[in-house]
Amino acid sequence: MIIVAGAAWWWLVLVYLMFGVGIGASRPCAQVLLVNLLPKEALVAGNGAMSFIDNLAAVILPATVGVLIILWDPVWGILIDGITFFCAAIFTASLPDMEAHDSDEMLTLRAAFNGMAVICRHPTLTLGFAATLVVNVLCFPVFLVVAPYAVSARFGDAMWAICLAASGAGACIGSVVTVLAAGHQRLNGLAVISGLILSAAMVLLGIAGAAWIIVLGAVLVGFVEASWLTGWATSMQILSPQNDLGKVVAMDTFITNGAYPFIYLGSGLVAGVVGYPETLIIVAIICAMGTAGVALASALQASGSGRVPK
Repeated sequence: MIIVAGAAWWWLVLVYLMFGVGIGASRPCAQVLLVNLLPKEALVAGNGAMSFIDNLAAVILPATVGVLIILWDPVWGILIDGITFFCAAIFTASLPDMEAHDSDEMLTLRAAFNGMAVICRHPTLTLGFAATLVVNVLCFPVFLVVAPYAVSARFGDAMWAICLAASGAGACIGSVVTVLAAGHQRLNGLAVISGLILSAAMVLLGIAGAAWIIVLGAVLVGFVEASWLTGWATSMQILSPQNDLGKVVAMDTFITNGAYPFIYLGSGLVAGVVGYPETLIIVAIICAMGTAGVALASALQASGSGRVPK
């Protein structure tokens, strides 16, 4: 509505800041809420369902709101998006409150940062967090910032809208596959596979000359995003002590989302110097190197415990 009304730019910055605060607060709350509502064996299905519904909108909205953007003006698409958030807020406010949870622990900033200590004490969580830095922190922001320019320069603006819808479809598929394959039980293997697929997807987006290959790259990015985040979220819920789960998820959110502005800025600066397709190739190489590091750490971890890595 601020964009439609033509308000000053700083209003838009303020709104996006508030939006980021809401996202940062909602993720830990949603993770803890699922643990309180579902048994452990159903957590992966709950996370998969949330991811599926969330990404289904990425398929439907480009096919509906996208028509309004093309026929009229982009601000109408943003306005409709804002209305959906408003409706979601009203629905959330109407939900009944849960019983208060009493705790003897003081809520302090130091207590919140204890989530990192919990992650470092558990080998699987440590490896999963490292994979998250490669897959989630590095590659996904670059896909959103750099890929639009690389794709639009070769195939036009409409192709990027198709890529977003394709990414949403891939995410829906990834959510279902992770649930059916119980990917959270093989987190180390899921991390390596996700990194390799994402590296290949970045290469396709950077150098492919055919439209269908570009769309395939977008599908693979969405597939990895949903499958990894579903598996990683479930692993945090199962492996973290119940009293520390909120701290673990909050620290994961703080580190990953806190790094996004620097990734956005850095990838934009690099792309301005070397070019957008070249930046995607560079990210693919870094992602492959990071994945190799995760695979090596997984193998060393397994050899130290005397078992084969999953």
